[in-house]
Amino acid sequence: MLRNLFASHSQELSSREKQLLSLSWILLLAAVVCPTLVRLYAFQTWWVPDFTVFFRVIGMDPMNASGFSSIFVLYLMARPERRAFWGVFSLAVVLELGYLIFFLPSDMAWSLRLISSGGGFAIAGLFGLFLQMFWNSPPPARQRAAYLLRLSVMLAIYPFTSAATLGALSQATPYIYDSYAFLIDGSLGFQPAFEVAKFLAEHPTLDLVLSAFYTRLPLWVAVGFFLNLVYEDRCYFNLLLAYIVAGIIVMGFYYVLPMVGIDDYLGSKYWPLGPLPQDVEAKLILAPPELPRSCMPSMHVCWILLTFFCVRRISRTYSLCFGFLVAVTLVSAMAGSVGHYFIDFFPSVPYALACQALTTYASKENKTWRVVGVAYGLGANLIMVSAIRFFGPWLAQNPWLVWPSLALMVAVALYLESKLAASSLGVAEGAPTG
Repeated sequence: MLRNLFASHSQELSSREKQLLSLSWILLLAAVVCPTLVRLYAFQTWWVPDFTVFFRVIGMDPMNASGFSSIFVLYLMARPERRAFWGVFSLAVVLELGYLIFFLPSDMAWSLRLISSGGGFAIAGLFGLFLQMFWNSPPPARQRAAYLLRLSVMLAIYPFTSAATLGALSQATPYIYDSYAFLIDGSLGFQPAFEVAKFLAEHPTLDLVLSAFYTRLPLWVAVGFFLNLVYEDRCYFNLLLAYIVAGIIVMGFYYVLPMVGIDDYLGSKYWPLGPLPQDVEAKLILAPPELPRSCMPSMHVCWILLTFFCVRRISRTYSLCFGFLVAVTLVSAMAGSVGHYFIDFFPSVPYALACQALTTYASKENKTWRVVGVAYGLGANLIMVSAIRFFGPWLAQNPWLVWPSLALMVAVALYLESKLAASSLGVAEGAPTG
């Protein structure tokens, strides 16, 4: 693939890349303006990101470090010239070693250092994009570097914009509904999330490996975005726009059903090794605003599903690799350090469908399935979070209705996704090729 990238250094921008020339400006502006408006409304104060803590926020949180490191993938997407690439890659290796040895805390375990890696590659990637923009590159290469540089800046400040938005949401939703989700999960006769978290806590090596995959989600997302542009004929929706749309609309569902997750709900006394409390009451609880309300639907599951649905029709190899990442995400999202409820995952499937349908390239053939996908995906999520909010205790007492309904909801979403893909790609059932 690298050989193909080097050979296409001067290649004209594709139709999707031309869309990104203007879209990247819009996304970068939105990443700054939207949190400002949210903070102004919620706190009557202007929002100014505190970049004095940039590397502490970015570099010492594995998830943020992964997102930052994804900038190097964006540099690869700029299709650099061969000599420039090897120069930037060599610089990245040197910077990464310095980042791991000197920047991260000296008492940080090497396993955690590796999970938090990527800062050196990110800085080198930014340098490479600047170099391609201003150092004797052909016009298409400069344009490509320009829009990818804007997306890189957006990616770098995303942790700040996300924190500002979730902080405002927490202020607006002081009471949480975690007891309802906990009791509904328990209606299975056991707590799935607790059993998974306890098992992983008792097997720390496995927990670390799964955490490494889980916290690298932004990297898998970046790879999916890369493939989305390389294989335009087999990826039927705008993956980057789907990621953004998913991150925006979900705030409405978090507002309807604010929850902090089973780890923060139970606390360290019970989580993750137990024993579980036996006297949980179905009642609202006042939670501190420092705890983000971001449970249902799970955005981690939604984003990896979007990536999977985008790339799985490229080839069976990509389908298997990203299918594995979906499975790992589902398991590790219930780990002790994450704390999703089991029920959080079910609405993520129709939600991913809705985001796909909203960002699918329009044609006469797929119009019906686009409309149905949006209506079903958003409608199913609204019904589900509303039902738990207003009828949670009753649902916990009627598992015979809840769990078959959730399974059916997921099955219908998967069926509609296959129809949307088939109508968009013009192949039977949107089947994998190659």
